[in-house]
Amino acid sequence: MKNRIFFIGCLLIAALSIPQCKDDKKEDDNLIKTIAIAGDVEDMTVGQEANVVATITPDGSMEAIEWKATVDGIVSFTPKSGTNGREVAVKAVAEGETQIYAVSGTGKVESDKITVTVSAVVVQNLITAISIPDDDIDLILVNDVEKVVNVTAVEPDNSDETIEWKATTVGIVTLTPSNNGRTVTITAVAAGTTEIYAESESGGAISSEITVSVAPQQYNEHALPFDPDAVGGDLSYVEDDGIYSLTVTGDNPYIFFIPFDGYHPYQAPKIAIVFEYTTNERASNSAIFHFFGGGNPVGQTAWNIKIPAADVWTTFEYDLTSNIKSSGWGWSGDVLRFAPINEWGENNYTGSEVPAFETGFEINIKNPRIRLYL
Repeated sequence: MKNRIFFIGCLLIAALSIPQCKDDKKEDDNLIKTIAIAGDVEDMTVGQEANVVATITPDGSMEAIEWKATVDGIVSFTPKSGTNGREVAVKAVAEGETQIYAVSGTGKVESDKITVTVSAVVVQNLITAISIPDDDIDLILVNDVEKVVNVTAVEPDNSDETIEWKATTVGIVTLTPSNNGRTVTITAVAAGTTEIYAESESGGAISSEITVSVAPQQYNEHALPFDPDAVGGDLSYVEDDGIYSLTVTGDNPYIFFIPFDGYHPYQAPKIAIVFEYTTNERASNSAIFHFFGGGNPVGQTAWNIKIPAADVWTTFEYDLTSNIKSSGWGWSGDVLRFAPINEWGENNYTGSEVPAFETGFEINIKNPRIRLYL
């Protein structure tokens, strides 16, 4: 009896095990067993790209393939769409030698390796001489900022080597080459002087130098003194020999400049308020400018304009152009109001920034003026 029970148990175990074994075998059949790779990539130059194809067994396996290199940074891989990694574009990105190979998704199967040697691009027919115009160039910020210069000759004239443009002083101009460097656009970015020259990419040929001088942006200025009869009740105003001493005494300090008379800032391409100043504070200070047209507000306010603390006379300039252009303000008879502030607080209801006037804050101003850039 015991033998019969044992025999029946063995049959049940065997019956239950057989389907599982079939499933395992079916899953194994879908995995990659071998990988062979082929492609013309043994000798490449930087920038070159070629395809490599992997052949697998069984050919119906859906297992993915990954591509690897023994040395990083020499080549890059871009698998072709829809190939599950069976085809890849290999691009040479740097000089050197590496080996590439394919690996099954499980990591259990690797292909043989192909050695790839990447060389630098060799430029044939290198430039031996470069000629450029010898005339000096004068530019003016904003008014006349660009100049195009063409290479007059290269030797040999059929060379396809790239020409690079360089400046001896950084930050005066930008140099934007085109036409393989045979043309350059010079753009002024700061006042000053620099030499520029052309050089072949290989460094085998350098041109003579051109002097480029950049003049500051040109402008006219109009005095804009404060109006002693238009001082707010919470601002103390004292004028002594052209120096205006303004001291905050309450929550509504302001003073008007005199109205524009005989000129129209609105017509200038760029408009700025300029003055020299000192303060009695060491914290970051600021100001508000209100714009009035013919004595009436025009809905324009320049908020939170930073005026850094200064214990020596310092020039302040603020660009009013956007405020002026958006409001139509800036004609003869219009007026500007100034409110000094030494810190900002927060509105308890809205959370927005609001002026926090502090009694005793003092700013001294001299030579206030409107600067109209040409």
